Amino acid sequence: MITITVRDTNSRMNFLKIKVKNEDFVNALFGLSEVESLSEVNGLDVVGKTQQQEPFSICVPRRPLDDKQGYEQDLIDQCPDGWSINLYLSAQRSIVWGDDDTVTLNTYIYRYV
Repeated sequence: MITITVRDTNSRMNFLKIKVKNEDFVNALFGLSEVESLSEVNGLDVVGKTQQQEPFSICVPRRPLDDKQGYEQDLIDQCPDGWSINLYLSAQRSIVWGDDDTVTLNTYIYRYV
């Protein structure tokens, strides 16, 4: 099975994924036949728009080390209206432990304009 992904340059959105059998792909390359495929469409609402990103940091009370879901919920709760937030917290500087009982969470927010 061959997968073809189509990405919009402005929004950086992978908006179309096409899956074709190997033999059908070869036939299509040489123009020997029309081929059937499975396709998946996503994110058409942002195609053609530009993704705007901004750094985003918040300071929250310290939790146990394994409570990433709690930290993710803190980020969701404090995300500005009209923006989406990247919840990935495994980068080296994503979680910074303070001297007191606080933690600074560093990530980014984004929207399409």
